[in-house]
Amino acid sequence: MNFKDYIPLAMRTLSPLADGQQHVHAQLGLITEVGELADTFKRNMAYGQALDYKNILEECGDILWYLALVYHDSGNDVPDTGSEEFKQSMQEMLGISADPAVVVTALAHTIGNGPIDGEASALASLWTISVLLKSSGFTLEQAMEVNLLKLAKRHGDKFSEFNAINRDLVLEQALLEAAAVRSQQ
Repeated sequence: MNFKDYIPLAMRTLSPLADGQQHVHAQLGLITEVGELADTFKRNMAYGQALDYKNILEECGDILWYLALVYHDSGNDVPDTGSEEFKQSMQEMLGISADPAVVVTALAHTIGNGPIDGEASALASLWTISVLLKSSGFTLEQAMEVNLLKLAKRHGDKFSEFNAINRDLVLEQALLEAAAVRSQQ
């Protein structure tokens, strides 16, 4: 799946907000999800906990959802994540550091330095997530597919405020566990 194809599928579960609020929703969501992702690596580094690959896959999928909202809301050109140019850029970033903790720190720095509203910052975030996923044994496509599966289980074909609040976390975790196991094989 290409990110261009993912965006309209992900936006089926977009909550209806007033004009201008989707941008704020995207920024707050990115900050929240990157913090949750960073916590996984902090626990590994500082407390010696094993990396939770299921959580890495889930949080990256959630970050991708918010990046999809940024692209949807901004009208910026959507990168072709299947293109050779995108793959080459990702390989160049992997040459800089394949250490997932360093990559998450770079992502947090990008997002923490202000709104992801320009094409360059959104693309840098998408590249960074791609690199992080690859260094964790996943692909961008797997994260998008798992995210769509999770959201379909939660909402069906469109956003439901009731389902957003009353989640079946056991079912969602089982789905993520199965997807992470398949992805790691």
